[in-house]
Amino acid sequence: MARIRPPGGYQIYLDRNPPPYVLHCLERVFELDHVFTDEANNAEVFERVGEELVTNTLAGINNTIMVYGHTGSGKTFTMAGGLGEEGIIQMSVKLLRRRL
Repeated sequence: MARIRPPGGYQIYLDRNPPPYVLHCLERVFELDHVFTDEANNAEVFERVGEELVTNTLAGINNTIMVYGHTGSGKTFTMAGGLGEEGIIQMSVKLLRRRL
């Protein structure tokens, strides 16, 4: 999955005929299962990604969320939240506590 912020001086083209989404960027092509728009909030990302991982964890399946991107692209905000919006970590812990 990808959460894409507005491009910084280069063109990104996204073919929105899912699945998979096809992202064309800097003469490279990437296939993605899901793409969040720049209007997506952390709750939407958690609903799509985090809830399933919590369920899998409770079933004994190991899980990892890896965030990657340029400085200032929103990795910490997505994971830890800020400005009154919870991040994936807080939402995951709350869901774990409700399900235990």
